[in-house]
Amino acid sequence: MKFKFIDDILAKDMRESISLKQTLIDDTVLKNSFYRASKLIIEKLKNNKKILIIGNGGSAADSQHFAAELSSKFQKKRKHLSALALTTDTSVISSIANDFGYKYIFSKQIDAIANNKDILIAFTTSCKSKNIINAINFAYKKDIKIILFCGKNVPYNIKKKVNVLLSINSTSIPRIQESHLFLYHTICKIVDNNF
Repeated sequence: MKFKFIDDILAKDMRESISLKQTLIDDTVLKNSFYRASKLIIEKLKNNKKILIIGNGGSAADSQHFAAELSSKFQKKRKHLSALALTTDTSVISSIANDFGYKYIFSKQIDAIANNKDILIAFTTSCKSKNIINAINFAYKKDIKIILFCGKNVPYNIKKKVNVLLSINSTSIPRIQESHLFLYHTICKIVDNNF
């Protein structure tokens, strides 16, 4: 059996990842947005509000990962916090998709459980998914604070509706997702220090 190699792919991908992170270190817009997002999350959690998190595919996994770190624990035992990934209830998701359409799987859940004191955190690498766009539009109309983890290309009509934009200056899906993971893990560290 032949095994195809791409010459030194591991080193190539590591260098690409390190290079992107080097540029993020000097990205003052991202840093300011990171601290604004952290502060907003902590303020809402201290006031017993909910963090609702959404995403598709790998970003759905990030949603669940982030919610788990907040609602259970990250690096230390602390108060359990109200964070919920809207990507996990297959009965709700399949019911909404069947009865209304897949593009409503998040906005209908937000309508059911969110109030205007909560936060919506959306993960997307492309900013093209209709269910993410619908959720952002719905949350915006409902005056719910929105934090968007995304890639480089953010349409203006989305950008103007979010409160905090955590935009990774890349179009590479793996590199964007790695950077999202790094950002929300660091937010979790800040949350740990505040509870």
